[in-house]
Amino acid sequence: MAAPQTQQLRLGEVLLESGTITEDQLNKALDLQKSSPQRKRLGEVLIENGMITEDRIKPRLRLVSVLSMYQSATVPSILKQLLSSLKLSHLNTV
Repeated sequence: MAAPQTQQLRLGEVLLESGTITEDQLNKALDLQKSSPQRKRLGEVLIENGMITEDRIKPRLRLVSVLSMYQSATVPSILKQLLSSLKLSHLNTV
């Protein structure tokens, strides 16, 4: 029996699902990240290009970190359930 595949939770998914950034912003930031000679992290690219503030990204980074500890094939569905039930309204006020 093959081991279940795991999917790495990504910051972009959390930011998009929480409504913190738009799909266009995410795509632009990913393009900028790919073309950057320093291979910056997505969060750095978003902050440097004024798409998000450091204060708004920090709670989402913590969420990615915590959920990554429980990485499994079900992480994306768990994330969607968490985001929809919590609505992350308290995170959007920062």
